[in-house]
Amino acid sequence: GHVMRCLAIYQMLQNDFNLTFVMFRPDEAVRSMLSGYNITLIELGKQMDTDFSEKFDAVIVDGYWFDTDYIKKIKEKNKKIIQIDDLTGNEFFSDIIINHAIDPDYSKAHFHGKHDLLLGNKYAMLRQEFLNVKKRIFPPHELKTITITMGGADPCNYTLKILKALTTFGPHLYKKKKFNSSFIKNINSIN
Repeated sequence: GHVMRCLAIYQMLQNDFNLTFVMFRPDEAVRSMLSGYNITLIELGKQMDTDFSEKFDAVIVDGYWFDTDYIKKIKEKNKKIIQIDDLTGNEFFSDIIINHAIDPDYSKAHFHGKHDLLLGNKYAMLRQEFLNVKKRIFPPHELKTITITMGGADPCNYTLKILKALTTFGPHLYKKKKFNSSFIKNINSIN
C-alpha cells in the first residue's frame, strides 16, 4: 500500500519535479514495477539511513517504520518533509502531514515548527489507473459481485457499516466473504 501511494504521488508530480524512490531492500516485484514507470530507485544499504536526503530538496515519507527520530534526522539536514500518516501519530517534525482518512483527529498531536495538515478524502492518493476510470452506474439488480478494499485497519468500524448498507442490494452479493478479523471490530456481526 505504501509503495502504491508513493506511485500515485509520483504520477501526480512527475511533470513538475524530478522524483526518486528511496527504499530499503525492495523486492524484485517492486523493482520491476518501478522500472516499468522509469522511476529512479536508490536502494539503501542499511535501514534508516539518512545520507540520501542530502541530494534532495524535499523528502516524502510513507511507512510505519519511520519513527520520529528518523524524521527528525532528515529535518536537521534542512529538508522539507512531507509525511503520509494514517495513524494520527503523537509527535511530528514534518512540514506537511497528509492523512486521507475520514475525520482524522490530530488534537492531541505535538507539532515541532510550522506545518500544514492536509486531511480528509480529498487528499486521497489515487493512481492514474483509478482516476481515469469512466464512471458507470449499475442498477442494483445487475450487480453480481462487489469488491471492497478497506486497507489494513478499520478503527472506526466502517467495514460493518458499509456491509450493512450493501444489504439493500440483496443477499446475492454475499456468496464469498473474506475478512481479516484482527482489524475489524464486531467480526461476529459480519459473519
